[in-house]
Amino acid sequence: MKKMVLLAATLVFSFVAVELMLRLSALVLPANPLAPPVGISMPDPLLGHRFRPGAGGHDLNGFRNDSVYSRADVVVLGDSQSYGSGVEQRENWPSKLQEQTGLSVYNMSIGGWGPVESMFLLEEGLRLKPRLVIEALYAGNDFFDCFVAAYYRLKLDSLKTGDPLLAAAVDSAENVESFSSRVGHAHSIRNTEKRESGVYRLKNWLYAHLYSYKLLSLSKSRLLASLSSGDNPASRQKGSEAPVKSVDMLTEKKWADSRAAARLYPEYYLIFDSGEYRTIFTPSYRGVATDLDDPRVREGVQLAIAAIERMAALLREQNTDFLVLLIPTKELVYAHLADTSNTENDEAREVYYRLLDDEREIWNTVKTRLDSAGVAWLDGLPWLRGAFKDGVQPYMVTENGHPDAAGHQALANGVAHWLRGDGH
Repeated sequence: MKKMVLLAATLVFSFVAVELMLRLSALVLPANPLAPPVGISMPDPLLGHRFRPGAGGHDLNGFRNDSVYSRADVVVLGDSQSYGSGVEQRENWPSKLQEQTGLSVYNMSIGGWGPVESMFLLEEGLRLKPRLVIEALYAGNDFFDCFVAAYYRLKLDSLKTGDPLLAAAVDSAENVESFSSRVGHAHSIRNTEKRESGVYRLKNWLYAHLYSYKLLSLSKSRLLASLSSGDNPASRQKGSEAPVKSVDMLTEKKWADSRAAARLYPEYYLIFDSGEYRTIFTPSYRGVATDLDDPRVREGVQLAIAAIERMAALLREQNTDFLVLLIPTKELVYAHLADTSNTENDEAREVYYRLLDDEREIWNTVKTRLDSAGVAWLDGLPWLRGAFKDGVQPYMVTENGHPDAAGHQALANGVAHWLRGDGH
């Protein structure tokens, strides 16, 4: 009995000693991964938020570049699709464009921004004397972001619609439920099961309070990553379960976890697995921000175009070229591959088809308006689909709607092609 007590005391003492040493290391070496995270976002009166200068992989202007440029050939304005959420900085399409063309490309994209924020940010970008400014317009949430900026945060009456019928429809819809509430509800559905899980809450508590648990968790993630050949295999030989590349344990686990979670919410997720490619669609979420039956989406499209037209006018005065890169949703990129035979969750399938119809109509409207305004545009859809020809998919196997490294390379290829003089 005494041996058991002694052993228990030794284990407790060892655990406490290790925990104390890990906590001390976090204080002495704040850059180590165990150190408490420091908030990198800060409020901005016009942009809503931006990143702190020099914090967390950002330059001294708060943007995701290796350094601040004194001049740049190309300035990129956009959201998380161009910032590169889910990939390394060197893998996002602005970095790939710089690598591919030899031009200096300065990326001023941050998640949650849209054309309205770009309109205010443009003068800051022009200080770099660029030859070209690229506005990356994303169908998945930019129209919602424009509505939030113009109606909630900044009250930009000069950008709002002059159509009294649309204005009245917007007011009526807002009186029923705010647009931010509707989108927020759709976004929160996918996290409900996790938040309500006792195991999930326990793991979160352990990760936040025990540095030893955090070390084990980080070590496990890095071990899986070291065994991984990258987060984009999901590419398998047609009709075969064997991956084209070596077994990617991390991606296989992500796929299994994502598919299991998707099956809990058949009305929310659409599972796609063609045998060659696989991922999870979120049409119920993406569909809210592209739902043309909602007048606030139609107003969001109008706001985005109005902001872009103002940017174009300023850039003409500065004799600076302007390109709008049209970035589609993941759901539209896979539309030519997805059908009833390779998708699972019937309840989400009809929502998916409505999303595709609405997004196609939105892009037709945007292209027509940009042509009328004399603004050059480049459709990213054929370039993202081109990745499939190389046997890789341009998005992750999870529900994440951001391009993976292959997707970013595809977008860079498209812009580089345009820069060579091929246009749209």
